[in-house]
Amino acid sequence: MDNKISAKNDINEIQNKRNSFNKKVFLNCSDKSINSSGSTYIGSYINNKKNGKGKLIVPDQFIYEGNFKDDLFDGYGEYTSNSYNYYGNYSCGKKHGKGKEIDKIKNTEYEGEFKEDQKCGYGEEKMDDGSIYKGDFKDNKKHGQGILILSGIEDWSYKGEFRNDKIAGMGQFRWNKNMEYTGEWENSELSGYGMLTKENTKHIGYFSHNNKHGFGASFYGTKYAILGKWENDLIEGIAIIIPLSNLSKSNNEDNNDNYQVVKTFKGEIIENNLETDEINDFKSSQEYNNMILLYRNKIYPQFLQNFGKSGNNNFENNN
Repeated sequence: MDNKISAKNDINEIQNKRNSFNKKVFLNCSDKSINSSGSTYIGSYINNKKNGKGKLIVPDQFIYEGNFKDDLFDGYGEYTSNSYNYYGNYSCGKKHGKGKEIDKIKNTEYEGEFKEDQKCGYGEEKMDDGSIYKGDFKDNKKHGQGILILSGIEDWSYKGEFRNDKIAGMGQFRWNKNMEYTGEWENSELSGYGMLTKENTKHIGYFSHNNKHGFGASFYGTKYAILGKWENDLIEGIAIIIPLSNLSKSNNEDNNDNYQVVKTFKGEIIENNLETDEINDFKSSQEYNNMILLYRNKIYPQFLQNFGKSGNNNFENNN
């Protein structure tokens, strides 16, 4: 009986020593292991899992050197493969936090915020043609506020909103110091209400597919403005020519002396002496009312705000 008890105690003691040995080995060890797939890991283990600093080499796939947690990339690490390199933070095996990614296939570089393997938050991206984007990202796409500086085209830049990698919303595009557009965009095209400046000409009104389209007014230097309706970049139908010196008066009252009613076709004035009845019919139309309301409430105040003082020194005196 005593021999059985003694033998049992010896077995328990051996088992305890073995458990103690295993615990020490697997809780904190630095080792090199090669698994059946040929990958090599050099680093720390805890509970038989990669934990802490280490280096994982998977032949013909990638090399990772950095922090691990429970067999996953976690913390700062550097990842190198044939398709891309990444230097930055990980969480639960995914790029998360600040990092830099070099895409070898697309020839792009991104440095900024990541969320669960996706570009998300503020970042800066250099594209394959040398263009640079600085701004917000969501789900790997430019989304939110940002600045796009185009490479190879002198002075071309955009500042404003992006949606799903497209220019969309409110923004300003500048081609050079003499040409810029500020207003609404859709699918990277001028679309909606905005203001286009080309040297001494300013057009304020509606756009569609990069063309002036809908009600608007074009201002020609300090001489005059023409208010009307555009179709595919060309003014069409009856329009109003307003001398700039009288802009402030025509904004406040309907005075026939302040403007001239003309007929246009495909961008050209084809008649400037309309019959009185034709003018009266036009002025009683809904189109005329819509045009005048837009001019008085939106176009005219915007012109004064942006160009009034420099474009016409008599504006304030005329009020």
